[in-house]
Amino acid sequence: MLSVLAAKVILSTDIPVNVPVDVMIALAADAHKISAKHVVPSLIRYLQPYFKTNDYVERYVDAAVKIREAETMHVSTEAAMEEAARLAADANPITKPFGEAVVGGSSQAVGSPTNAGRIAHALAHGEIRSVKIELYPELFARRGINVPGILMGAVYGAGTDDYVMYENIMDKVLTSNLKVEVLEIDTPQTQRVTIETDEGIFMVDTSNRGGGRLKINDALPSLQAAKEAAILLRIVEA
Repeated sequence: MLSVLAAKVILSTDIPVNVPVDVMIALAADAHKISAKHVVPSLIRYLQPYFKTNDYVERYVDAAVKIREAETMHVSTEAAMEEAARLAADANPITKPFGEAVVGGSSQAVGSPTNAGRIAHALAHGEIRSVKIELYPELFARRGINVPGILMGAVYGAGTDDYVMYENIMDKVLTSNLKVEVLEIDTPQTQRVTIETDEGIFMVDTSNRGGGRLKINDALPSLQAAKEAAILLRIVEA
């Protein structure tokens, strides 16, 4: 019912939608099944301490089960509090609620991959001969919007808000002698950019994060150099 209602709302607006309504409804139905397997267990883990109980029903539950549940709920509650504190520490301050503007797409689908390219560019020196881009399945499926961002970051060091470069980067690459390789990899959240120049090979292996952020896992010539480059570029590592 909600999917049909959402479809009617979309159809009644003038906002262009490039995804057919039938596809969105099918996705919503499939997501519901996935939720039962992957989301509901997390929901129970966090919310079970707050579910309503009935003393009469509890009489029929083994005491050992209730003791085990109480221990599990205590641990999950403590973990939730710690996680909330970590999220608060990583959040933008109220004086700066928004992150950097990102051209081409979301800060996760384009901003974080582009920033990986920018770090690779900062590590590299010499004339660039090739760029290899390795993306986990979700980003690989959305390569039409993130590869231009990665290339403009890796080849020119362009930022996520450079819409002129974003619009022209593919033409620049096509008319150059630059070799580009785009590959899909299985490692979740991974976005790896490797630049080969006439002076060596430079690489940054990162995990995608929202808000244009990323986590640096490995790099050439060194992990420390990549972290220092991120700081200079004001790229948030989360």
